[in-house]
Amino acid sequence: LSGFLGSFPETKEYRLYRENENNMDPKVLPPATVQGMSCEEGLKLLNLKIQNSYRNLRGAFHATDRDCDGLVNRTDLVALLTKLLIPMKREDINELWSRISDGKKRIKCAAVCVVLRGEGGCLPTQVLVSAHKANDVIGPINMSGEAVLKTFRLKALDHYFSLSKCFVSLDKDGKGKLSKKKLRQALDEFCIPISKEEFQRLWLHFDDDRSGYIDHEQFVRRAAEDFNPGDNKGVSTTIVKSSQETAEDFSTDQSAGGKISC
Repeated sequence: LSGFLGSFPETKEYRLYRENENNMDPKVLPPATVQGMSCEEGLKLLNLKIQNSYRNLRGAFHATDRDCDGLVNRTDLVALLTKLLIPMKREDINELWSRISDGKKRIKCAAVCVVLRGEGGCLPTQVLVSAHKANDVIGPINMSGEAVLKTFRLKALDHYFSLSKCFVSLDKDGKGKLSKKKLRQALDEFCIPISKEEFQRLWLHFDDDRSGYIDHEQFVRRAAEDFNPGDNKGVSTTIVKSSQETAEDFSTDQSAGGKISC
């Protein structure tokens, strides 16, 4: 093989490679020195990068506030400078922090806003001074008894596939009946908000015999039924009860062989 390769003429490029083969050791170059910025330069670049990287100054502040307590310290400032690739020496960072914090160990967002706004930042004032609180939470709106009953029925069927299995799951002690506390816990597990008044209406809907508890037959039957239209003491309810009593009297007279006179 060597004789076969030797029959080919040696090219100029290969000759140069053979001559420089021993001088091809990798050379380790010294790391490039990074020129640190002064306090003024770092502050201006920080303002510029905040405008390009965040929607507003408040967004940058919340990104810097890693423990979400509404305050930042020097460590948070160093982390922000490192994240935005702003090279600064320790003494310049200390000067920058002293300028922002005014000698305090921890500062609020308003103090940072005042300093950056004074550096000619183009951030609007209405964004810097905001009354918004990030921790404000709007609670759930309580639902009516009718809406709760329909939502409870849908969630029970979706989770347990049948109202009977739902009752067995809620009846954890195996007594065959549910109390007010267990029904309330079931609504909480399904994340269904309801007021005390509407819960009382829902309970009376299930506990139709006013026994103080709900058995299996009541739960399955009443969970499948909607609330009766109208109130339980109005004219409509009186008419319905009167019609039912008349129908029962008519059925009794027919079974006794009586006649109805017009």
